[in-house]
Amino acid sequence: MEPHQILPAEYDILEQQMKNALPLSICDWGILPSAVTFCKGPEFVRSLKALIQLASKNVPSPILVVGCSTDVIDALVNLYECKASCPFKPAQENALVYTLPPKNISPPTIPDGFRVSELGERHIDPVKKSWRYSEEYEQFFSMDRWLRYHFSNFPTLCIETEDGVPVAWELQQDYGAVGMLHVVPEYRRKKLGSVVTMALAEKMNNEGQMVFACVNEKNETGKTFHETNGYIRLAFDLCFCSYFF
Repeated sequence: MEPHQILPAEYDILEQQMKNALPLSICDWGILPSAVTFCKGPEFVRSLKALIQLASKNVPSPILVVGCSTDVIDALVNLYECKASCPFKPAQENALVYTLPPKNISPPTIPDGFRVSELGERHIDPVKKSWRYSEEYEQFFSMDRWLRYHFSNFPTLCIETEDGVPVAWELQQDYGAVGMLHVVPEYRRKKLGSVVTMALAEKMNNEGQMVFACVNEKNETGKTFHETNGYIRLAFDLCFCSYFF
C-alpha cells in the first residue's frame, strides 16, 4: 500500500499526539532506559546528542534511542569521523511506522472458549520465551524485571482459554508503540492475533492514547497483518539506536 503523505501541519499535530501518548521518556529502573526522541530533522542532531549525553549521567549504559527517523540517526552517526568508535550503534534494519486511527478501531468479538485478561507475573516466562529479542536484551538487564515493569505500568492484553492458558498477547512498550504480539502456534489460524490487537487498541483508545506500531521493514507478514487490521503506514521510517557510554 502507498504510504499516507503527511502535511507539515499534520506532522506537528502527530508529533504532539505521540508525545502525549508516551508516559515516560528517560527512565531508570535497573533496566534498559529508553530515550524517546522526536527530532524534526538532521539539522538538530547536535542538540539531540547533547540531550542524550546529559541523560546518560543519570542512567546505566546503554540507552535505547527510539523515535528518530533514519536520516536523523545517519546524521547523528556522521558527527563522528571514526564509525568504529562512535557510541551510537544503529540497528541493522529500520522500522516502518503504522498508526491505527480511532475510526478503524472496532470492538472485537471474543471467540467461544476464550476470555480476555491482562498480562501479569504468571505470564513472564511464556512472553519472554516467545520474544525474538529476549536473548539480546538479556545481555544488558533482567528480562523478568523488564517485563514486570511493563506489565505494571503499560496497557497489556491477553487472550486465554477458559481454564486460564494464555494463547495470545500484546502490550504497549515503554516508548509508546504496541508490540510483542504473539499467538501460540497451535492456536493460530483462529484470528486471535487480530482479536488481541484490536482489543488492546480499544483499551488504549478509551484511555485517550494514540495507537501506533513499529514494524521491521523486512517483516512482510507484519506489514500485511497491520494493514489488514486497519493500520495506516506513515510516510517516514524509524531507526532504533543504542547509545553506549
